[in-house]
Amino acid sequence: MRKTNFIQIFSIVGLLMTTIPAAGSGGCLDCHETTGCLTPTKPQGTCASCHLDSADVNDYLMNFTAATIDSGEWQTEGHGQSGIAMECEYCHDYDVRHGEPTNPFRLANTSTPGAAGQNTNCLACHGTDSAGFDPDGADTTFSLFNSVVKIDSNHAGSRHNDLTDGGYFCWDCHDPHGDTNRSMIHDEVSRQTDGEFGIPTLTAPVSFIANLTGTDYAGSTAPFDGICQACHTSANHYTSTSGDRHNEQYRCVTCHEHQDGFKPNCNACHGYPPEVDTPQGVDGLVVIPQATGSFTAGAHATHAVDYGYSCYTCHFDGMPDTPIFDDYRIQMGFDILGFNGAGSTYNGQSSLNAAYSYQGTNGTAISNTGTPTTCTNIYCHSNGTAVATSFADPTNFPGPNQSSPAWDGSTGCTSCHNYGPAYAEDQPKANKHGRHLNLFTNLQLNYDENPCHFCHYNTTTDGMTITNRANHVNRQYDVTPDTGAIFFQNATTPIPVNFSYSFDPGGGTCSNISCHQGIMTETANWGSNIEASYSWSAGSGCGSVSFTIFVTSANAEPPYQYKIDWESDGVWDYEGPDNQNLHTYSDTATQYITFSVRDANGRTLAGDGSEQTGPINPPSTNALPVVAVSASTSGYTVTLTDQSFDPDYNSCGHTGSGRVMIDWGPGGYVYYDFDPPLSDSPSGQQFSHTYSSSGPFTIRYGVYDNVITYPVFHDNIRVTVPQN
Repeated sequence: MRKTNFIQIFSIVGLLMTTIPAAGSGGCLDCHETTGCLTPTKPQGTCASCHLDSADVNDYLMNFTAATIDSGEWQTEGHGQSGIAMECEYCHDYDVRHGEPTNPFRLANTSTPGAAGQNTNCLACHGTDSAGFDPDGADTTFSLFNSVVKIDSNHAGSRHNDLTDGGYFCWDCHDPHGDTNRSMIHDEVSRQTDGEFGIPTLTAPVSFIANLTGTDYAGSTAPFDGICQACHTSANHYTSTSGDRHNEQYRCVTCHEHQDGFKPNCNACHGYPPEVDTPQGVDGLVVIPQATGSFTAGAHATHAVDYGYSCYTCHFDGMPDTPIFDDYRIQMGFDILGFNGAGSTYNGQSSLNAAYSYQGTNGTAISNTGTPTTCTNIYCHSNGTAVATSFADPTNFPGPNQSSPAWDGSTGCTSCHNYGPAYAEDQPKANKHGRHLNLFTNLQLNYDENPCHFCHYNTTTDGMTITNRANHVNRQYDVTPDTGAIFFQNATTPIPVNFSYSFDPGGGTCSNISCHQGIMTETANWGSNIEASYSWSAGSGCGSVSFTIFVTSANAEPPYQYKIDWESDGVWDYEGPDNQNLHTYSDTATQYITFSVRDANGRTLAGDGSEQTGPINPPSTNALPVVAVSASTSGYTVTLTDQSFDPDYNSCGHTGSGRVMIDWGPGGYVYYDFDPPLSDSPSGQQFSHTYSSSGPFTIRYGVYDNVITYPVFHDNIRVTVPQN
């Protein structure tokens, strides 16, 4: 009979409850030797007298069956083997009573239920930074023990998202007392547990007797009992019912390290990132499952290490943030700070091994006609203007359109833009580079270097090199003064450079500018402002407002992008190309609307780029009721069934029952209140009148809603009352 599994001694389940059971319960008095629930009288070190036997017996039901471990497996495969020979007290706390519900396995070094609290029992010796454990803490009866095997991660990833899934508790896979498998792997591992203490609820048999190749971990033929597939039902390559021989020549833990929670890692198949031009793991080109034929590691060191870009930046929908499907495709797709790859091109090399191919993603095109291993039309190697142009006009300027240097080419400040940028005002973005560079060149004294650091000190502290890459190529204009720099106004007056900058994609503004002597309090925009006005009118519905923005500047460049904050609460409610918008307020209280507009050159309104309107009073115009009625006769009695409704019966404070007025003809009007009140659904209320004689009659029928003081009339209703 196959073993039922697991943590044999963890459940010492001759479990005592609040009182000692009768002697017939078996075995309790062997240790307690009294009729009371007293401390065991047998000395420490004699756990084996009850729990060591010739075979494993597992019990988790607290039914006074002594759990036992196989003495042979303990001494050859478990923690009792030569070279370890640990006493039970290194893992089990002798002072915890049998049957303790908060610690059923009597574990030492545990805290709270759940894997995080329970695994500390093992991590006391196996944790990466663990110092080991001495049960008595005095180095007398026991001495400090620490393990040389440091593996402290359980399963990780989206497929292990429930504490009851196997792999959270160390003993889901490992039997510290030993089993027939190597590495203290259970003969049956836990696919599911209780999620609190690692008590197994569903198990699976495994065979793990070698670890030389991938076939020792997972198989592609029945019985599919490899340690890396026993629990899987939907993994990409190996499951409990299948296997596809994926990288079977490599040990699974080569790429799926225990220390990383068995998530696939990158630095086994190739460098993470590749930095040398040789196929090898850790820092080289692809070596597993085979070399690609690539001859260069390119600029991975610059982009991934120096600038800290994720792999996803250039390998969109590929390595390593999305699953690797072994299709031998090298995904090239740019996703740079919100810029997708639309319009960008990657020129690949033609010498890839036949199994491999490029795949363009996120709008990036693959080409073999350009210079190999180069990219074009991407933000990283642009003149920076796309920050403004794509923001102001995303339809016509979805991203940069620039030539780019080769991956392996050397770059400098002039590779992507002038040093400093020399494009004219609004060509294509708002800026004052030309004006300031001319002033510095003509008026400063004793400066040989480029003065970029005067205004971009958080990016370059010397004007010559990028000293903070986090503030370079980051889709921001980082403008910070070098307060240690001196500007000489009129070549004679030394002025320390100082100002406060407020970022805006269109260019931004500066205030408290030391260089602007005499007008320091002004707020200066990088580009010229545009002007706009507005108008509003009452809509046709209750609380409805029609709001229109007009760009009035002659130099404004369309198309325009508008923003509206209907309540002036600091949140833009509308952003888009339409200058006229409708909005319905929930009441007719006075409102103030904040709006902004930006032209194709990124220029916006003065000040903070927005403007607030004067008071706007949403209308409370009432919507008239819709009157409908049907008539029926029975003898001298005529019954009218009302089908009227009021579309705004409960808006803008319009509440009340409404009334019906009827002239049964002739004889004057009779008034009736709606009960229930008139609403936006036909009322169905009936009104009857009995005539004293037969004949044709003309009935006038009108309805008051809950606001207006005059009725809305139905067409005259002609009825004929027959003779009896």
